[in-house]
Amino acid sequence: MPKVLVVDDEEHIRMLYEEELKSEGYEVVTVATGRGILDLIEKEKPDIIILDIK
Repeated sequence: MPKVLVVDDEEHIRMLYEEELKSEGYEVVTVATGRGILDLIEKEKPDIIILDIK
């Protein structure tokens, strides 16, 4: 199953993405900040990243 990494500082937004994507069958990893993101990407190897950049 495709893996999605969601990066957003707002917890409720991360939870919404996670709930919706999991209901569609995706594996979801969430994180609040971009700190350490490169290590996380290397570890989790997501297929796509949803990133809040505001």
